[in-house]
Amino acid sequence: MTALLRDILVYIPQVIVAALVLIMAALVADFVGRLIEHSAKATGINAQFAATVSRWSILIIGGIFPALTQLRIAQGLVEVLFTGVVFALSLAIGLAFGLGGRDTAAHVLEKMRNRS
Repeated sequence: MTALLRDILVYIPQVIVAALVLIMAALVADFVGRLIEHSAKATGINAQFAATVSRWSILIIGGIFPALTQLRIAQGLVEVLFTGVVFALSLAIGLAFGLGGRDTAAHVLEKMRNRS
């Protein structure tokens, strides 16, 4: 019984830190989401989708993953998920710039050939 109570008392600070991480992530996510919305409104663009995606991304990557790691819950799964998210984002960005900038890259290469 003493060991159980000791383990619970040792775990309580980790729960408090995880809760603080989640609160801070929620505040930052809300701030960034509002910043994106208001910045886009100032230019006349509707960026509701971008604001929502940024809110959830910050909340998940900056809040839930670190909180689960702090609580030592499924640490291996969290690491694999985080690695997968980073890989997916880098692949998406690479494809977007690669396919979207294909014409620009061809134009730059053509200019370089003409200079030679």
